[in-house]
Amino acid sequence: MANEAQEPKYDKVTFEQAEAACRQAAAAADEREEAAIEWAKVEPSPVQKLDEATFSKCVGQSFEAEGEGGKATLVLAEVVPMGEAVDLGTGGPGTQSQFSAVFNCPGEPLPEGLYTLRNDDLGELHLRLEPVAGSSQVEAVFS
Repeated sequence: MANEAQEPKYDKVTFEQAEAACRQAAAAADEREEAAIEWAKVEPSPVQKLDEATFSKCVGQSFEAEGEGGKATLVLAEVVPMGEAVDLGTGGPGTQSQFSAVFNCPGEPLPEGLYTLRNDDLGELHLRLEPVAGSSQVEAVFS
């Protein structure tokens, strides 16, 4: 007895049944798309909500920094204005003040890189820090 190839059996459907199945599949796809769009909506990051005045209230406070270049406890030394506030370009109200936050480092400054900073008042921030030439300080620039 040889294995005979069997032809697949297909159910016959009417045009109306096929159309209904297509509409049902399209509705399910629309629901998944709406759910994906809702899931992808992103709240502004904490950095976008911070401004010069908020950082100024934290001068003298400690920030635990950890990142590419190591770990250190930094102290916010000063907040330096860098110019006029700029439009965020979101199509709505809102501006971002331009400033730098300058931190004192114990010993040598951390090397340039991305760091997670933790502070009791500001929470967790993800910032790029750069050494300030000729000092033991690092700064984060907001522009």
